[in-house]
Amino acid sequence: MVSHQGGRTVVGYYSKASVMMGKRQLGSQFYGSHAILAFSMLPVGTFPQLTDSMGVLAILTPEALIVVSTLPSLQMYFKLGRSRSNDSSQPLTGSVAWYPATSGKSPGNGSNMPLLAYCWQNVLSLFEVSSETITDSFGHDSVIMKFENRRHWTCTESIVSMRWLNSKIITVLTKSQRLIFIGKDKFKVLSTVDLISKHVKSTPVYEGNEAGLYTQSYANTFKALKSNVFILGRSSFYIGTLNGWADVLFSAIKDGRYIEALEDARRQFQGDCDLALLGLPQNDQLRHELMYDHIVKILAASLNYLFEEASNTANVDLLERFLVTALHTCATINSGSEIYEELYDRYSSNGHEDLFFACLETPLLNEQIRVIPPAVFHRLVEYYVAKGNGEVLEDLLCRMDLSQLDIDLTLRLCRQHHLTDSLVYIWNVLLHDYVTPVFDAIRRLKNLKSAENYDDIDYVFPYISYILTGRQYPTDRPIEPNDVAQSAKLNIYYVLFNGGAISYPSGTEKLHVIENVAEEPSFPYLYILLEHDSFRLLSSLNEALEDELLNEDEVTSLQNSGKPYELKVNRQYIVDVLLGIFHQNDGFTAKDRTYLAVFIARNYPKYTQFIRLSDSILNEVIEDLCSYPDDEMKDECELSLQSLLSVYRPANYDSLIAMFESCGFHNALFNIYRSENKHLQILEMWVKERRATNKVLNVDYSDELSPSPEPFEESLPSFQVYHMFESIPAMLKECLRRTASNAVSHAQIERLIEENFDIIIRDYPEEMAEIFSIESPSLNASIFRVPDCRYKYRYLRQVTQMELTGRLPYKVPEELDVGYASLLSRFDHDQLASFVTRVGGIQGRMQEFLEQHQEVEIIAQAYEAEGKFKEAVTRIVDAIDSLGLQMIESSLYSEATSKRLLSLLELGFRVLKGVSDKENANAGSGLTLSESLLLQLIEVSVKLFVIANERTSSKDVPKELLKIFKRLTQTSFTKALAEKQDCSDSFLRVFYEFLNRSSLKVTTLADVRPVLNEIFLSYSHDEVILNLIFKLLNDDIYKDLINWEQLKLQGWSPVHIECEVCGKKIWGPEISPSNFEVWQDHKLGVVDEDQKIEKSLQICVFQCRHGYHTKCLENMGVTEQKKYCIICEVEKKADE
Repeated sequence: MVSHQGGRTVVGYYSKASVMMGKRQLGSQFYGSHAILAFSMLPVGTFPQLTDSMGVLAILTPEALIVVSTLPSLQMYFKLGRSRSNDSSQPLTGSVAWYPATSGKSPGNGSNMPLLAYCWQNVLSLFEVSSETITDSFGHDSVIMKFENRRHWTCTESIVSMRWLNSKIITVLTKSQRLIFIGKDKFKVLSTVDLISKHVKSTPVYEGNEAGLYTQSYANTFKALKSNVFILGRSSFYIGTLNGWADVLFSAIKDGRYIEALEDARRQFQGDCDLALLGLPQNDQLRHELMYDHIVKILAASLNYLFEEASNTANVDLLERFLVTALHTCATINSGSEIYEELYDRYSSNGHEDLFFACLETPLLNEQIRVIPPAVFHRLVEYYVAKGNGEVLEDLLCRMDLSQLDIDLTLRLCRQHHLTDSLVYIWNVLLHDYVTPVFDAIRRLKNLKSAENYDDIDYVFPYISYILTGRQYPTDRPIEPNDVAQSAKLNIYYVLFNGGAISYPSGTEKLHVIENVAEEPSFPYLYILLEHDSFRLLSSLNEALEDELLNEDEVTSLQNSGKPYELKVNRQYIVDVLLGIFHQNDGFTAKDRTYLAVFIARNYPKYTQFIRLSDSILNEVIEDLCSYPDDEMKDECELSLQSLLSVYRPANYDSLIAMFESCGFHNALFNIYRSENKHLQILEMWVKERRATNKVLNVDYSDELSPSPEPFEESLPSFQVYHMFESIPAMLKECLRRTASNAVSHAQIERLIEENFDIIIRDYPEEMAEIFSIESPSLNASIFRVPDCRYKYRYLRQVTQMELTGRLPYKVPEELDVGYASLLSRFDHDQLASFVTRVGGIQGRMQEFLEQHQEVEIIAQAYEAEGKFKEAVTRIVDAIDSLGLQMIESSLYSEATSKRLLSLLELGFRVLKGVSDKENANAGSGLTLSESLLLQLIEVSVKLFVIANERTSSKDVPKELLKIFKRLTQTSFTKALAEKQDCSDSFLRVFYEFLNRSSLKVTTLADVRPVLNEIFLSYSHDEVILNLIFKLLNDDIYKDLINWEQLKLQGWSPVHIECEVCGKKIWGPEISPSNFEVWQDHKLGVVDEDQKIEKSLQICVFQCRHGYHTKCLENMGVTEQKKYCIICEVEKKADE
């Protein structure tokens, strides 16, 4: 790169050339690290910079990014090497572009620094550049440049050109001619445009280079300036302009898409869009000021158009969608109340008032809209009252901004329509009055003393609960700030616990709860509320006791502090007042006194450091809990009693136990017995209660003959039978362990368990088995007293698993193993053989059991595991002989017996595989043990076949019977041949011995010849069948290969006659004559020395029928090793 500086002197013009970078190699075709990929001069912006007079130039080479100044002399300021992480298999591309410093429009931003964007291949990077002056030690000033905040963005393909569209957007052109818009701030893709159809023109550069440089340049065919894009195509020139936010809205309005226009305007106002693309400020305040008036005008114009064009019978769905969008937009821009009033007037005047309020309800409930005009508010109240939706109306009122409402109008409407919750909310939030709601309820309660309808009063109890726990009624939001919340609580405590009647507001008459003032009880307001509903009031106070405000030691009135209606109380004072009211007044029912007992019993253990009560009062509380008037209160009273007994131990414990038993407080009894270590009583109580429950539920334990084959059905869930224990197995385990050191107590518990074993294990057979096997193994024998085999099976299965996994330090008695084996034969016969093998084989009572139940297979497998092959085969042969003769004698065919005969024969041959061929038999026949046992299997099969054949001849035996024995004989010979296929002499010895055995003199070769003929014939057919299959397979494959080759030769024609990249003809009548000449030379075998012509004419047509010049594909980055259609690839990525 050469820099020229010129000027004029008295002599004439002059020019001075300087080499900025690279070497002088004029006429040389060498391209390497000094090749220039791109360069860009820093323009002068609207904000002055030190670099404006320096002629700053950015140069991009294959190896580095260099920033130099050309004035007053050439000087380098920055150099950055290319990252080696770029894909070296792709041609190297590069581009660089400056954006100058501009004056900032956002508040707080004086200016925007110059920006430098550059890219190598598919990686785009960005620097913010700042400059400052420094003074050296000689007093000379110089400028330094800082490159900061480097960011990167990676494209999916190589970038061939890059330009600044404006200060916020960078545009890049990719190798596949996609135009991508990237936001500068977040460095994310904003939009993508496919320019493949525009055929962007390129200029060849660096042709034939060996440095891997890209050979096409788009520097003069793609430009961007002031938000406009200029593209030079093959035969056209294109100018693109970004649509601004106003263009988008105007286009939608012009097409009559008012709903879409409003929604777009709302998103633009909120910033939920690409602000840079639309030309909107990033700053919310500037954007809102810019758009607010326009959105209001769009809304008004849309409303006029909608009702001018539409009649009263207009599409209701369209009106609803518009109104929802309009309300959403108004809430977003925080519009004035006049818009809501105009919307209401238009809809109500056209008969759509129901639709208006239905659409308005959702944003009101979501608190998106909190202020509406007085006229609309007035009509809103009347509308919901007329519809009978008072609860919804109160919810709406509590979510509005009350400071913007007409207070007198609101209060009058709430009183007029009995909107109590809304009225309370207004008193609290707007007027900061927390006493009036309680006073109003007490006044109504006094006046309605004889009435039955207290609906307008019941709000007072949740109101007290909300306020005393710092929540705003009825919204459940916290009362803020904290001093207001504390003042509200003290107001409520003053009203309830002041001790006498008060006047509120100040200067008015006192409110008495009865007409005769002399007989008025102490704490009248607390008394009347307790008398009305003690449960709800005590529940409210129960929540309030958790407040730290009640941690004070003294009760203090704040009247002298200028707060006459505030009273500080503590927990002790509250409990004392409640006890006093209930002791001084006989008007409370037994249920009310039980509620008070529950209240004290629950809170006394939690606040023992704040509440002090005498033993007599606590004993009285216990008596009240045990005297519950309603069975529904039993659980609550028992839980409260347990809580109280956790911190208080009465002196008369023995008398309390009798009281607890009489009222059925077994959980409390359990706690007492447990604390006294009376484990026997715990079990006795549980067994007694369980038997009583089972009697009520008609549970029968004699279920041995249950028709259900499933052993895993639960009897009764423990929580249904008895629910005083968290875990009954854990309770039993604890009882056995804690009495282990006391032989007498331990024996008593074991005796109780033995006597009630069926009840104890019924719901937890596995858990009980594990506990008894470890803590008291002698109890396992009691399982045989349980009549239900299902539970015996589950119990013994757990014991056996513990033994086999080594979790027991002793050997399980044989009677338990035999018992479990008998249950396995009933419930899970497939696991019986494995169990017998794992517990030590067949011996003693286990062998007697297996013999008794004719478990031949299991016996044989056990002998096999012990290496007693002869005994195993002998058992199998005897069983086959016995079963076969039984079938023949009965003359009845049995499918089950037939399957067992074949299974036994299969087992016999499997046992033979473990016999050594070298082991001799005891007989003097000269056969080995394996051959002798094989002979036994053959003999028994042939014997049964001969007998069955004779019976069939006399028509005494059905033909199915003969078939099974024939199959048995065939199987025995077939398996014998397969067993001895590697030793033919062995089979011949067995066969010869079979024909000469004296025990089979009645059997001749003629008797078994039909069976042997079928066996040998099947072997002779094997080779023929295999050859036939092989021939058919080869024929089919050959036909498929021929069809495939023909399809390959058919080819396909391109969809266009031009190359999809360069646009030149690749086939058809107007094709270049050079194609014919090259084809002619190819047919004649002439070798063309100029390979470039031939290579430039080569074409590639894909199955999608898109055609290209091979050279054009290479220019687009498609390699010879991996060709693909670039059009289809782009569409595929776009779909993804």
